[in-house]
Amino acid sequence: MQNQRGSLLIYFIIIIAIFTIVMFPVVMVFSGKLKLLRLSIEREQAIQIADAGINYYQWHLAHFQNDYKDGTNSSGPYVHNYVDFDTQQNIGKFSLTIIPPLPGSTVTTVQSTGWTNESPETSRTITAKFGKIFNIRQ
Repeated sequence: MQNQRGSLLIYFIIIIAIFTIVMFPVVMVFSGKLKLLRLSIEREQAIQIADAGINYYQWHLAHFQNDYKDGTNSSGPYVHNYVDFDTQQNIGKFSLTIIPPLPGSTVTTVQSTGWTNESPETSRTITAKFGKIFNIRQ
């Protein structure tokens, strides 16, 4: 009986070692999936913020038809904070680059780049063109 006293401990150590060897890759896979999920959430938030920038400037252009400097006298890009509607917290920013219409044209090109405060290196960009429509009566 005294010769077998430590044999249970050896079996227990072997089981723990096998469990650790099997679980380590499983934990690493789940960790990688979580990082990928977090990146996709940040990319989606960035594109939503960029879209908010396009919507903002569309509204601005509808109310101030000849303002291609976003209400300032400086040249762009024009950076704005993005505030979440539900929490009223600043969660990111968007940057607008505005290209006024060429002579004889009414098409304004707006490029909006959005990013979150948590991950400013993950940014997304949307380009939109807005034109004036004239009613011509004959």
